[in-house]
Amino acid sequence: MSRLCGKRLPRTIYPPKKNIGASPNFKYALNQARTQYFTWVAADDVRSSNFLEVNINFLETNPEFIASTSPNCFISDVDRTDYHINFSITGSEAQRIIKLLNCCWQSHGIFYSVIRTSHLRTYEGFGEYFLGFDWAIDLHIASRGPINRTRNGLIILGEHGASNRSSIWQSSRQKKIELVLPFYQFSRFTLMHTKNLSLAEKTKIFFILLHLNITALKQIIWTEVAIIYNKYIRPILVYLGLKK
Repeated sequence: MSRLCGKRLPRTIYPPKKNIGASPNFKYALNQARTQYFTWVAADDVRSSNFLEVNINFLETNPEFIASTSPNCFISDVDRTDYHINFSITGSEAQRIIKLLNCCWQSHGIFYSVIRTSHLRTYEGFGEYFLGFDWAIDLHIASRGPINRTRNGLIILGEHGASNRSSIWQSSRQKKIELVLPFYQFSRFTLMHTKNLSLAEKTKIFFILLHLNITALKQIIWTEVAIIYNKYIRPILVYLGLKK
């Protein structure tokens, strides 16, 4: 389809012939960008028709902001406005980092912001894939300046992406230490961005990251237990007539 459209749109840049993975794909797309602004669009997501207009207009008139995005929700929550995520990332550098860490599980809309390309290019981890690599990009942006959330526009997220699959824990594991600290690489990256913060701010961020890793570890354990139950225990219970 993209090649068919390319005949009518000479400026079309073709993607790699095969899927090279989320982080390398992001790096590839950014390397092709020759524009002042950049935004990443996932294959199963939908943007409102005014998304680009309202966010670019905001950035044009507010040069101190690094990025701007619209409220976001999952496709099943489009009509449930109380489920729409609409937080911004503002305040001091420490406040922005802490806000993002406290809201990281709901930070999809931040990752899909309209971002000033020049600031995004300063991120040095492009192409590296680890659990929370998208959060690392969000955090890098937030460390450089505030991120706006407009009242208008909407990002509708698909619900069957890789991040919603139980296999995400295992497929994103790169180091043995991630067996006990699932967000080890993201945590390390975050702490590297606290050099200019006070000891109290660094300590608070450290404990937020510790809690994040413990929460993820609990989720991994429950996921593994569920897999073992459904694969081995449940069939036996069904065979014995103890489970339908």
